[in-house]
Amino acid sequence: MKIKFHFTYLLMAFSFVICGYFINLIIFTFIILFHELGHFIMAKINNFDVKSVTIYPYGGLIHLNIKKNSLIRRELIVACGGILFQIILMIIIRLLYMLGIIRLYVYNIFTMYNSSILFFNMLPITSLDGSKILCLLFYYILPYKYVLKLELYISMLIVSILFFINLYRV
Repeated sequence: MKIKFHFTYLLMAFSFVICGYFINLIIFTFIILFHELGHFIMAKINNFDVKSVTIYPYGGLIHLNIKKNSLIRRELIVACGGILFQIILMIIIRLLYMLGIIRLYVYNIFTMYNSSILFFNMLPITSLDGSKILCLLFYYILPYKYVLKLELYISMLIVSILFFINLYRV
C-alpha cells in the first residue's frame, strides 16, 4: 500500500512547522493516519484490494478496488472502520493521560483534533464517512440512482445549514 501526501497537506504541514505548531502537526497527522488504518484493516479483512491512501489537510482518502456488485455490509464495515479506530484511539489516549504518560497539553490538543475530525467525518456530506455510511444503508431500500440524488441533496442541505449557523454565529 502506498501512502501519498497531497501537496496541499504538505503546504499545511509547512505552515504548521513555520508557525511553531510542530506538536499539533504530529498529533493531527497521527489521528488521520490512524483513522485511515481503520479503513485499511477493515478493507483487508473483507478482501478488498487497497491501492493507496492519500493524506489531505482535512483528512485522508483510501483508494480501493471495489466491484460494483460487492456486498453492502462489507463496504459498510470498511466505511465504519475509520470511525471505530478513532474511538479506540480516543480511549487509548485517555488511558495514557490517566496513567500520567501523556501531559495535559498534549491530551487537550489530541482531544480537540480527534473530536473535531470525528464529528466532521460523521457528517452526511459527499466524500465523508457519514455520507458513505448513510448511502450504503439507503442502498438496502432504495435504487442506486435515487440514492445518488439523495446524497447530493442531503450534502447540500447539511453544508447550507452549517454555512448559515456559522454566518449568524457572533
